[in-house]
Amino acid sequence: MKIGFIGLGLMGEAMSRNLVAKSGHTVQVFDVDRAKVDHLVAHGAEAAGSVREVGAACDVVFSMVPKSEHVEAVYADLLTVARAGQVLVDISTIAPDVSAALAARVAATGAVMLDAPVVKSRPAAIAGTLGFYVGGDAGAFAQVRPLLECMGSKIIHLGANGTGLVMKLCHNVLVAEIQNGVNEILTVAQHFGIPLDSFAEAVSYGGATNFYLTSKLDTLRREDFTPAFSAENMHKDIGYFRQMTGPAGLKLPGVEAAAAVYAHAMATGLGGQDFSVTRKAVEDMSRG
Repeated sequence: MKIGFIGLGLMGEAMSRNLVAKSGHTVQVFDVDRAKVDHLVAHGAEAAGSVREVGAACDVVFSMVPKSEHVEAVYADLLTVARAGQVLVDISTIAPDVSAALAARVAATGAVMLDAPVVKSRPAAIAGTLGFYVGGDAGAFAQVRPLLECMGSKIIHLGANGTGLVMKLCHNVLVAEIQNGVNEILTVAQHFGIPLDSFAEAVSYGGATNFYLTSKLDTLRREDFTPAFSAENMHKDIGYFRQMTGPAGLKLPGVEAAAAVYAHAMATGLGGQDFSVTRKAVEDMSRG
């Protein structure tokens, strides 16, 4: 079996390296940035010159690119060479309806498409401990599960095409809402003289304990917002979530509050930093 990997950014680079190291198969890689391809070749991958070349050569093709329009562009090329027996796995976080529509087009070629967005950020990608939420054919999922296990430690099949992405958006927006609550109440606590470390210790003992504060405490303490998962990416995911829930007529005030915070972060130039930088956005907004 030959494996393809398209998109060697912050997450894709680490994930493809784990495939090279653990899968026991040839891994062919492509990115629009040739330097990123060369970097993976130095770690044992095989270079490809285009998306179409990867699709023509590989039995399983992973893609990890930023947005819906980028996935559509990748699949415009993959669809020209897709064939029966091939499995295409998009691990990007995009709009579920876009992914489901692409899956239907892939099915018409005899190939199968899965959506398998990842949970957690770059440190987990490096360690091979990501989570995957998978939507699509159960047989294809069983076929690629050993490859997913090279990159992740928690792999859940949710159902039909698009359900993996629905779950990923639900997960990320829940994180954003928890984060928003932490940021707001921390702002209040510090306003009334409670230091960050004392706040975190007190919260950890009661019902308000949460993974976000525990995992990001050192980041907040040092105010080093080097991105593991950017504010821009969370802003994108909240946007996809609102596009998904709006037509359903769901009124979600917590989502709207989180969306406003991320819109402020983007407007004030914080989008390229780690999503925990919204601590600054909330502080700024609290002053009116």
